[in-house]
Amino acid sequence: MRKNKLGKAVLALTLATSFVIGPSLPVNTLNPTAVSEAASDSEILQAQADALRKSVRDNKIKVKACELLLNNFPDLVSSIRSDLEGLVETSKESQAKSEALLEKADKLLNGGY
Repeated sequence: MRKNKLGKAVLALTLATSFVIGPSLPVNTLNPTAVSEAASDSEILQAQADALRKSVRDNKIKVKACELLLNNFPDLVSSIRSDLEGLVETSKESQAKSEALLEKADKLLNGGY
């Protein structure tokens, strides 16, 4: 049963790590080397969780940069304001979903399920 849940978690994180919200704000790109070197489901899950965690951190930085542009330089971004606002909103939604997946992965990795 635990192996089945690990497999499902690996699949969910694989899908999450390949998700891209826009051309300038990728949520994550999975490091295939990290996964191919892992031997067990838990190692694969850990590698994918680490990649997703890094991506969420990077994405938060990009969102902050966009928000700074929107708030401090409105004239500079006036022609693309609505696009940037849409990307920021989509990014925040994706971050929340990714963080929920990471919580589940951490519980699985720590024997919580």
